[in-house]
Amino acid sequence: MGVPTRMVQGRRITDERAIDATSMVLNGLINTRILAICRDLEIDAVGLSGVDAGLVRAHRRPPVRVAGEVEAVDYGFVGDIDRIDASVIASTWTII
Repeated sequence: MGVPTRMVQGRRITDERAIDATSMVLNGLINTRILAICRDLEIDAVGLSGVDAGLVRAHRRPPVRVAGEVEAVDYGFVGDIDRIDASVIASTWTII
């Protein structure tokens, strides 16, 4: 998709273009392929993303000082998970 990758000491910087591309690939292409495989195996499956109904709650990591870098490094949309709301999954299965 033409989105350049920027790495700092082996860790990816995830800017807005990178998160958009990742979201499109994982929530579209990859999710659809996994669901098709499940269907071929006669496995009932529903594709969810972490955004759906607030399934995953997370926060962005703050910028950090990294040796060899002049300024603190902001890893962008890299974050840490705070909570998984399992009730989202449970309610999905009761709908089906």
